[in-house]
Amino acid sequence: MRKFSVILLLLFVSLASSLFAQQYTFGSFNLRYDNKGDSINAWPYRKDKVTALIRFYDYDCLGTQEGLHHMLTELKDRLQVYDYVGVGRDDGRQKGEYAAIFYKKNKFDVLKSGTFWLSGTDLHHPNKGWDAVLPRICTWAAFKDKQTGTEFYYFNTHFDHVGIKARSQSALLITREIKKIAGNKPFVLTGDFNVDQHSASYKVMHDNGIMKDAFETAPIKMAFNGTINAFNTNAYTSSRIDHVFLGGGFKPSRYGVLTETYRLQPKADAARAASDNFPGQVHQYKSRAMLLSDHFPVLVKCSFDAQNNNDQQQLPDWTMGPFLRPDPATPLLQPDNSAVFKDPMSGKQVHWQSGAAFNPAATVKDGKIVVLFRAEDLSGQLKIGGHTSRIGYASSTDGIHLQKRATPVLYPANDNRKPHDWPGGCEDPRVARTEDGLYVMMYTEWDHKLPRLSVATSRDLIHWKKHGEAFKKAYGGKFARVATKSASIVTGLVHGHQYIQKVNGHYLMYWGEQFVNLATSDNLIDWTPLVDDQGDLVRLFAPRAGHFDSQLTECGPPAIITDKGILLLYNGKNDKGEKGDPNYPGGAYCGGQVLFDLKDPTKLIGRLDKPFFVPEEPFERTGQYKDGTVFLEGMAYYGRKWYLYYGCADSMVGVAIYDPAKK
Repeated sequence: MRKFSVILLLLFVSLASSLFAQQYTFGSFNLRYDNKGDSINAWPYRKDKVTALIRFYDYDCLGTQEGLHHMLTELKDRLQVYDYVGVGRDDGRQKGEYAAIFYKKNKFDVLKSGTFWLSGTDLHHPNKGWDAVLPRICTWAAFKDKQTGTEFYYFNTHFDHVGIKARSQSALLITREIKKIAGNKPFVLTGDFNVDQHSASYKVMHDNGIMKDAFETAPIKMAFNGTINAFNTNAYTSSRIDHVFLGGGFKPSRYGVLTETYRLQPKADAARAASDNFPGQVHQYKSRAMLLSDHFPVLVKCSFDAQNNNDQQQLPDWTMGPFLRPDPATPLLQPDNSAVFKDPMSGKQVHWQSGAAFNPAATVKDGKIVVLFRAEDLSGQLKIGGHTSRIGYASSTDGIHLQKRATPVLYPANDNRKPHDWPGGCEDPRVARTEDGLYVMMYTEWDHKLPRLSVATSRDLIHWKKHGEAFKKAYGGKFARVATKSASIVTGLVHGHQYIQKVNGHYLMYWGEQFVNLATSDNLIDWTPLVDDQGDLVRLFAPRAGHFDSQLTECGPPAIITDKGILLLYNGKNDKGEKGDPNYPGGAYCGGQVLFDLKDPTKLIGRLDKPFFVPEEPFERTGQYKDGTVFLEGMAYYGRKWYLYYGCADSMVGVAIYDPAKK
């Protein structure tokens, strides 16, 4: 009986291994369209060889480019076990080149499929995008493995060969569409991108945090050449413009650029190729080496591990998300040189938004979202934090289109805070409201020497009362004289409205930049941070080597009480050195989430290992902070959705939206 049980256990382990580490062969191949001007390189001479290559390498799915309808029909008829999805780019039916995806029809079911045009104006009908000279498309399909039930998405595209802007914008568009279409499912992206591994457009995809180039991550490679050849067997390039990107649980084991050639059948009177190395009975003739296309096909062997599908992160049920940018993604607020304000400190008119408009707080008042943003002038040194900051006001009825007030609502003035908020100003607000309508702002006073976490209150979000340092009364004012910033007051939903809530009889606030601490209050003005027996601040969580938050963990918008605990969104900065996560740019700020126990708010019970939100749009990676920043600071519950407002590269304001009904 024991022997029988062991055999059953071994069979189970073997079956489990096959289910959790399924093997697939994917690839990309630009077929070269049927151009009669190609002479002996034309499609009729090559189609049988292409068929043989696909069959021999036994692709499970293959993204193809430049296939015309009759070419794809010929391949399908010859391959027999394959079918394809896709449409012609010129009319959305059969006219023009396809970006067809071939797949084994005996292995996969097609759950759904589609095509979108690479365009900034119309994704659903044939058109040329940006400066492209031809219509360009991306074909996609959702596949289900008939044996294992594994579901994944496959995207295949062909970028324009002329339009520089079209290529860069196409990279951004495809990244957004993959997130929208595939969600948290694993996916493959293949194509002729007409950009090599050194281009900015390639880096948009390589650095977006949701997928990896199989070439970069495969442990075994055979790539003695790049992927283009122009039908020249003697040409060499290191440029790879045909790429295979993997997201989700796909892990590449082998990557190859298949530099296959074939020989033309020699004529009857062809000269023999003399050799002393073969028996006399072997006849060798002079011939010509030919290529299967003007691109080399790419092959990737990979496994799918259903237990470790973490690359494109499956968000746990305790988190919020996914947060999606509006389409098209554009900054909501930008530097504005037209905004003028009479500065009470200098008595002069200043262009208070001319340097930057970023790092926003958000709340709701009178049926509108109100965004309180940090604006910088250009009065100081040309470096981050070197100017004067003031807090501006903007409101919206849809969360996206903002109407700004002409003047700031919180700023340095000739008051008792002048020694601490001049000349640097008032920075980085977070705002939360009580059920009786009091708005509490936690912000940073900056005198260009020491940042101080401070408090202000208002009933109308326009007229504010400054209360000074948050920690001025705690422990004899010990922590009012050290660098402090970035506070997230604990809130919760009450009858569909977000209000400040007490926990265990006290108001709570997570705060900190180098690490995260907890503070308590009975009046929302005076706060007491949590210290240990030696009087040092307690570290609830801190940076982790090898992760996206390896340098800093800085609190984001107000924390939220959920049915799972207390959820805190925070900003993680990736270290530029060996401590950093190589999957994200060094110095980049990405969004993380942690969960604390509601009964014991100091107890960390959940933390994402990968960011749920990363800088990917151009306006998130250009500006004052070029390493890339999506600095989470404001979040408002409005119309049954969560609007997450963030600073973009220390220069602009963006938004992303989470709809709980679609999770």
